[in-house]
Amino acid sequence: MKTLKTFIFTHNDLDGVGCGVIGKLYFPDAYVQYCSYDNIDDTLLYFLSHNKNILSEMRIIISDIYYKQENSDITEMLRMAGELIICDHHATSAWLNNVIFQHNSFINVVADSDVCGTKILFKTIDALYPMSSSTKILEFVENVNRWDVWQWVKYLPETNDVEQLKHAINHNMAFTLNGAVYFYGIENFVNKMLMYFHDFIDFDDIVSEKLVEFNTKQIESLTNYKVWHYVYTSIQYGEIPYAMIKLNSPNISLASILCKSAIRNEDKFLAIYIDDDKDAVSLRCNAEGIDLSVIAKECEGGGHKDAAGCKRSVLCNYSDSKILNN
Repeated sequence: MKTLKTFIFTHNDLDGVGCGVIGKLYFPDAYVQYCSYDNIDDTLLYFLSHNKNILSEMRIIISDIYYKQENSDITEMLRMAGELIICDHHATSAWLNNVIFQHNSFINVVADSDVCGTKILFKTIDALYPMSSSTKILEFVENVNRWDVWQWVKYLPETNDVEQLKHAINHNMAFTLNGAVYFYGIENFVNKMLMYFHDFIDFDDIVSEKLVEFNTKQIESLTNYKVWHYVYTSIQYGEIPYAMIKLNSPNISLASILCKSAIRNEDKFLAIYIDDDKDAVSLRCNAEGIDLSVIAKECEGGGHKDAAGCKRSVLCNYSDSKILNN
């Protein structure tokens, strides 16, 4: 059987980096390219067109990210791959499930707001190339999933004590992993996780004093009013009343939790961060009955039930949301 060279194209957030970790775990010699949604199409087009004659010798994995449906040139060239694995969890990429590639393609797009790309890729690759998975690997996959679909907040204490909440956040594994990506850089983070999986280092070697200090500074900075400016108002989505918090911090997942705890003890809230330079909006919500992925999809974006993003200019015209008009 011919040995295929593995090339992985994935997102550049924790979930995408998690896909890189899993990919390198199963295919140690894999080349991994971390992409954004702004450059994934160009990256794939360049790579595929410049390697057109040897695509049959390649295993190509695309995970936690996808190219535009109208870019048929990418689809045609992917059909030439020796093996193709595409794993994603965004409803906006579900069209890939209906594309006919070739007999050795494994397309697994799960439009589920409670599962992340890393988890789908892990299950897909392990089904194809089974290996014994340690508790360390399973815990890693689960905590990446908790962070990406915003379930990690469910493991924080119900409290209005900001100091207690900050302590709990800094001891949350999902939060720690996300901080470690930015502290160490993607490549170093991936290498450290693989060394941890293979028992060359302990997890305490990853959670160094400097990483804890780095994560602590993130938390502390968001309790500074000058950095963490907010606008609070109550609005209604259909029959559901909830609090809306407009944040001035791009670290929306963390800021929204601290803001909710420190300012108002609302059972239901929606937090929003607006990036005017990129025409982008990030959304977080904990209210039952509101599915942010539905709103985001209709506004040229995507995501999960409790965490999503989309275009600000399109959201402004979204008649049902009233999100930016308050």
